[in-house]
Amino acid sequence: MVFLSGKSSLEKIKLAKESEEKLVQIELINSCDVNVRKALTKNPYLDTLAANILAFDPSLNVSYHASKHRNCTYKREFSLENLENKCVLCEKDELTLNCDTCCS
Repeated sequence: MVFLSGKSSLEKIKLAKESEEKLVQIELINSCDVNVRKALTKNPYLDTLAANILAFDPSLNVSYHASKHRNCTYKREFSLENLENKCVLCEKDELTLNCDTCCS
């Protein structure tokens, strides 16, 4: 990642939530950290292309939230079975999220 090399996970999450720059968003889409990609789906400035790509992310935690973003033009259906998973519907802030100790 050209723009993001040397940045910590928390710095990437913060950028994901706030960046208006399309090139930064595109780099963040390729992050191996699911929390970075999920944080990107909460960015009000998320580009339509980025939202559409994330709507088909392999992680349901990401794709579900991306499909609900106002700039996503691809609408997806999610099975009720998938939506019963508390992690898919989780709304906790990725900056403070600790999945290992989550009990919600």
